[in-house]
Amino acid sequence: MEKWIELANHLMTRWRMGTESRSHKRMNGAPGPDRTRDSDNPGNRQKEMGRILESAQKYLSSHGECGIANFLSLDDILTRLGYTMPSRSWCCNRPTVETMQYLFLKSQCADKVWQYFSLGAGLTHGVSLQQVFQRWWKHPANVYLKPLYQALPCVVVWELWKRRKKRRYGGNISLNRRIFQVSATLHNLLVYRFPKMKRLSSNWPELVSELESYIPRLHYRRVCWEFPSGQWIKCNTDGASRGNPGKSGAAVVFRDAAGFTNVVIETDSTIARLIMIQEVSAPWAVDTIVRKIITLLRDKKMRFSHVYREGNAVADSLANYAIDEEISGTFEEFHQLPAQARKLINVDKAQIPSFRVRVHPWRF
Repeated sequence: MEKWIELANHLMTRWRMGTESRSHKRMNGAPGPDRTRDSDNPGNRQKEMGRILESAQKYLSSHGECGIANFLSLDDILTRLGYTMPSRSWCCNRPTVETMQYLFLKSQCADKVWQYFSLGAGLTHGVSLQQVFQRWWKHPANVYLKPLYQALPCVVVWELWKRRKKRRYGGNISLNRRIFQVSATLHNLLVYRFPKMKRLSSNWPELVSELESYIPRLHYRRVCWEFPSGQWIKCNTDGASRGNPGKSGAAVVFRDAAGFTNVVIETDSTIARLIMIQEVSAPWAVDTIVRKIITLLRDKKMRFSHVYREGNAVADSLANYAIDEEISGTFEEFHQLPAQARKLINVDKAQIPSFRVRVHPWRF
């Protein structure tokens, strides 16, 4: 019982933290009652549901099913505690004593729910609730289906319990509605875990089929340092830091094809380029320095461009070398450079490319 109370307290603590955070934002000028609140945003509600489900799934995976029978207010539990009462199962119309195994596994309603999701995933029915949980948690699956299989038993039990409470106190919820609610909850969990997935089906068998057959599509981009054109010299710059605050270093590398009169400043920092071409404002801490640099370059023929990290490897190597060796200075000859920098310069001269590999956004 203590384990389930600990789970309830854990989820309630997460809920209070989210509520207090929203209240604090409203007190400090964030949207109040007359504006759109975070809790009214469907995307935020979906994320919160995903966080709670993920937290519950991790807890249950580590603690198992122990203690649930002593925690629920089922008729047979109350009878064992000394409360004499007539018992009937509220999950269906059969005149059966209400037990945990019957309510969550063996009743007509529970059996249909488990059969629907088990057939979609290719599992067989278990003979006990503990066995059902273990089969779902240990069922082999890819990285996309695994979190769904681990969360599904908890979600099914929760929806069956909600239906039982509704029927006991005068309401009624159809079985199809419970199946739909379980599918919707699992769909929200998947979107929370993998936000780049688009156009996913909410139908459980179709969703399982899509995820089982999904093969990530890789996107390749060729990256290589390029020689400056014409009478231009190329200046590659980069910075490095070990911690914040921590040791920092910077490097500037000038290279040209054959003589130069103009300069191209190339960096792998998009924000640095946008600041220097004055498309975004500089942070206040360095605003004065940036203004001085822009003033000095005003009459010069210069160009700022962006390059991916792989095409800025020499400057990156020298920036880290400055941190490691705790030195500052100028290298005027090729042989003076560190071995790693010489190697990277030769790679650039030979125009040997690097490849950026990214998983393409989810598409069917």
